[in-house]
Amino acid sequence: MHPSLLLLVPLPLLLLVLVLLLPLPLPLLIRLLLLLFRLFLLAYMNPSSSASFPSSSIFFLLLLFLPPSRLFVLLLFVLAFPNLLFLLLPPFLLFLPLLIYACFILYRTF
Repeated sequence: MHPSLLLLVPLPLLLLVLVLLLPLPLPLLIRLLLLLFRLFLLAYMNPSSSASFPSSSIFFLLLLFLPPSRLFVLLLFVLAFPNLLFLLLPPFLLFLPLLIYACFILYRTF
């Protein structure tokens, strides 16, 4: 799929579906989601060339090796997705996937 077509998919909703449907242990699932997120950012920031490696994506590569935690993933969603999805979602829907994901995390935690 061409990287520009990835912009048509609301990524938090896609990740929420993955969280709900994949019967994986939570640490493995979080690392998988971070990997998908990093690959999305690589395609988003540099759709013309896959040979170059954007410097800001090094941070997301490091995220794969950090110990996963629910709060950290929630913070990652809060910081990253409003900037990435500004062109995809209307303003009133921008935080809806984050709210659904946060409720799901709280439900699984308690």
